[in-house]
Amino acid sequence: MPGGVAIKPGVAGGFVQFRVENEYDRLQSVLMHRPGREIERLTHDNIKAFLFEDVPYLRRMQEEHDAFVSRLDEQGVQVVFLEALLAEVLSDVEVRRSLVDEVCAVEHLPGVRDDLAIADHWDAGELTELLFAGLTAAEYTERTGKRVNGGGEEHFLLPPVPNAYFSRDPAVVVRDAAISCKMHYRQRVRETLLTRAVLEYHSEFRDNAITYGGSDEPTEDRPFTIEGGDVIVISSAAVLVGASERTRSETIERLAIKCFGVGGVERLYEIPIPTERAFMHLDTVFTVLD
Repeated sequence: MPGGVAIKPGVAGGFVQFRVENEYDRLQSVLMHRPGREIERLTHDNIKAFLFEDVPYLRRMQEEHDAFVSRLDEQGVQVVFLEALLAEVLSDVEVRRSLVDEVCAVEHLPGVRDDLAIADHWDAGELTELLFAGLTAAEYTERTGKRVNGGGEEHFLLPPVPNAYFSRDPAVVVRDAAISCKMHYRQRVRETLLTRAVLEYHSEFRDNAITYGGSDEPTEDRPFTIEGGDVIVISSAAVLVGASERTRSETIERLAIKCFGVGGVERLYEIPIPTERAFMHLDTVFTVLD
């Protein structure tokens, strides 16, 4: 089961303080995304485009995810859901506009930006689901009364992000700061935007530092890609980062400089992943045990 963003919070001043010193101490809190309607958007015709090899069965995925969350709860781990926090931050008009602007710019969709940015057609909860599940031309016409030419009614104006349940990839916590990652595949870029909006704007998280990839650092973006699955915290002083298909060596160099200044990291090691496994993340070929 894909993991989430490990938080291990300590409350300070009324907000959640990030703190992850290794991969094996007892987990206290984790940010996850429950698979939703975006999975139902997958068909045998489009799975390759969305980086899937087969069409998953949503109900079964949700049952397995719920069982995993239940097991975490039994162990005293607090599970925080990305979609719930995102709906909360989207109730802020300025945050909603900012995020919609970013999403529409990435998706080259300026024509629907204003309709998504105001709550007349979609409230905060509905917009949250839309940002994960996507928006077809027919759905857009039904809500707004505006017709879209070309592509057919089932054409995606805004494609879904079915990989969003791999919630470790768009962000990861290292020591006491977060890395807002930059996805290699364009189909997954929106996952970073949604997660970063929660980290930067939600009242429980916004006072934490972002080591790399914050919205105030526009140069820390593509082509300097990095994904959370390639980042492993092995101790309070040391971090491993896999140089893979999806995490560039140039990014690791930039990240190292930032980590030494923010987050208390003393050593950062670049781990080249063999060519035949370069499509995999470091956390799938390497595990840290206590």
